Amino acid sequence: MCGRLQKAAGCMKKTLKNIDSGTLIIGKGGSVIHDLKIFASMRADAKDKKLFNPTESSDVLPYVREKADFFIELPEYEGCRILGLSTCSDGASTDRIIVFAYIFE
Repeated sequence: MCGRLQKAAGCMKKTLKNIDSGTLIIGKGGSVIHDLKIFASMRADAKDKKLFNPTESSDVLPYVREKADFFIELPEYEGCRILGLSTCSDGASTDRIIVFAYIFE
């Protein structure tokens, strides 16, 4: 997946304008389903504690807003839980590509 996302990073903005939602299926036998509304993507270091080990969840959205390569303001969803989906941008470093979505029960 690293290589694919790295190649796609250049067109991430265009991709996220066209694909702005998704579904997360988890649990035994896919028993839990969550709707997702994608609002941001960014590159970050895996050692970035503000993203990978935040002390307060309220700190994450302002940080993403400031640092994101792509961000859509969705004030109607602020206050909802946020999910960050991260993968390596290459196999030899701690660089990550993260897609952020609001997650709904």
